[in-house]
Amino acid sequence: MKNGIKKSIIALLLPLAVIGSINAQQVRNGQPMAKPMMMMNEQPVPKPLLGMDMSQSMPEKALFKAIKKGETKTISDLIKDKKVNVNTAMPRKGTPLMFAAKMAALNPDMDGKMARVVKVLLKNDANPSLTGPRGMTALMIAAKGGADKTIKALLPNSTIREQTINMDDLQGKNALNYASQAGNEATVKLLLSYKEIRPTPMAAMQAKVKNIKKMIQGKMDKLIKAGKMQMGRM
Repeated sequence: MKNGIKKSIIALLLPLAVIGSINAQQVRNGQPMAKPMMMMNEQPVPKPLLGMDMSQSMPEKALFKAIKKGETKTISDLIKDKKVNVNTAMPRKGTPLMFAAKMAALNPDMDGKMARVVKVLLKNDANPSLTGPRGMTALMIAAKGGADKTIKALLPNSTIREQTINMDDLQGKNALNYASQAGNEATVKLLLSYKEIRPTPMAAMQAKVKNIKKMIQGKMDKLIKAGKMQMGRM
């Protein structure tokens, strides 16, 4: 038994002794030392992952920078020169449309400027139906932040409205739900003004403002009466 243990210890220490001898010889000869061998079952230490931004090209970074500043000409030039993909996505920013919506939602003073940015992006084939990790669209982001000018820019025609205005995220919420829950009365009124909107009872229930609940319920009653919506739709 003891002999077996001794043999196991010798088997483990022998590679280290060999490496030590090699390293000593290499140091005397002015050569770099050998790398230590991994022991049995030892896992290599993973290298730290680089930030995802590193995978983005310089033109794409320039695009997001131009969006942040509201430089529509720069945005248009970058896209027309085919230097960037208008639907590219960056970590914590999303697509260009999402990023513009986020800028407008965070800063009301940027709403008008971001609306102009959105128009340029849509003109150059930006896709408003794309979603982020939680399933949110640019429209949902703008609605949550009450960025009404940006919302109007995101809903320029019936085709886009049909595609996006009633889209649900991974939580089952749409743009109206977010506006209602945030208490953005003007935004709720704006969204309800579009004929493509189909409000749900959830949007009414989530309303923190009494008038918002009344507006949503009123719209639902009209649609049900007109046969465009079924009672109890969730």
